[in-house]
Amino acid sequence: MGNIVFAGIAPHPPIIVDQVGEGQNHDAQKTIAAMRQWAKKLKEANPDLIIIITPHGNLFQDAIAIHGSPILKGNFSNFGVKGTLYEFKNHEEMQKQIVLKAKEKGYSMVEVNDTSTYRYGLKKDLDHGVLVPLDFLSKEAVHVPLVVISMSLLDNLELYKFGMLIEEVIADSQYNVALIASGDLSHRLTRTAPAGYDPAGRDFDLIILEKAKTGQLIEVMNIDEDLVERAGECGLRPIIMLAGALDRYKITSDIISYEGPYGVGYLVAAFNIEKINQSTLAKWKGKRDDSVKEQKSNESIPVRLARESLTYFLETGKYLPLPEPVPEMLKEKKACFVSLKKHGHLRGCIGTIEPVREMLAEEIIENSVSAGIRDPRFLPVTLDELDDIVFSVDVLSKPEKISSKDELDPLNYGIIVKSGGRSGVLLPNLEGVDTVEKQLDITLSKAGISPKENYTIFRFKVERYY
Repeated sequence: MGNIVFAGIAPHPPIIVDQVGEGQNHDAQKTIAAMRQWAKKLKEANPDLIIIITPHGNLFQDAIAIHGSPILKGNFSNFGVKGTLYEFKNHEEMQKQIVLKAKEKGYSMVEVNDTSTYRYGLKKDLDHGVLVPLDFLSKEAVHVPLVVISMSLLDNLELYKFGMLIEEVIADSQYNVALIASGDLSHRLTRTAPAGYDPAGRDFDLIILEKAKTGQLIEVMNIDEDLVERAGECGLRPIIMLAGALDRYKITSDIISYEGPYGVGYLVAAFNIEKINQSTLAKWKGKRDDSVKEQKSNESIPVRLARESLTYFLETGKYLPLPEPVPEMLKEKKACFVSLKKHGHLRGCIGTIEPVREMLAEEIIENSVSAGIRDPRFLPVTLDELDDIVFSVDVLSKPEKISSKDELDPLNYGIIVKSGGRSGVLLPNLEGVDTVEKQLDITLSKAGISPKENYTIFRFKVERYY
């Protein structure tokens, strides 16, 4: 029976590699020292092979890529280093078993080899998400075969389950395995960060740190999607896949270091793990399902109408007739937004900032359908998803023009910004939006308006119903 003998998170900035940094990496010395310590810990675990999950390999929306060539090669030529070639043996037995198990479970797998590289234009060489951690391991004389897996754009729960699949394959083998999630955290920590600045970057990194410290890696699946997008990270999905592989393990953490030089968050972590044969996912889903059931049983009148409207449309293709009689609170002429969340993540949100129909009931009926099937960010909601979806309705007051940022309060007021034909809107009381500056930055960005331009600000209040 195989075992996971090491699990860890590694950053991958090429500048921390000696031949790339060339004395220019003074600001990352804490990370470099931590990676040396991390590599020693992995060596002490004495694995037979390493499975590494990278965010910078071949990326697919609905499939997972895995390197399939017997010899895996790569270099840092993209970062100005010539002549240094890394070569590693692929653990073909483990790699093939993962592919077979994935197909059995209904996952689409893409094997990266000479044939697929030529046919589909894939990247065959190992990327820096793999090479940076392996450079430190090579210096510790860790020379074992690899299995290299690229993250996918599948939803978080599917990525977690794929991690569980990896653990199943390991358990069915005879090997001791080291698992590595390669990934940097937010790329937007400072004003000088290469991806630009967003205050959400620090919030995101602090959440990841907390979950890593407490060993509650599964809870990173609950991080708000808007916060993730604004953070500009590349490590979340590999961490979720690692968490899935550790689903039946008790996790205690060893946070070796965290720092944010160059405006990018670098976390170096190893985990002490103990097999418990009890699924963390089952408990997590149970808590989540109980929460959804409780919310649904206590839905307000506006939310109940929103749910009935979308359900009716998905069943019949027609809009729900107005209820008879229309509840008094829904007779007023008001604008609203309808938001849908699934497993804690946004699944759709559509609304109006000024009423366009005769009464609120009609606004809710129309906007709930639009949120479910017309939000361009998401595929249309299906009937079998509805049990997992939580609705909320925000009823807006009439927007009022303001003359100063001092009149804003992100907890109590949503805002609209306008400049020429461009406009952006942000609702109040959103997770992670706790300052006027954050609120304005996000809304201007959504509108494509530079903070240096002349723009007009409107504020509005909402009544939020669940």
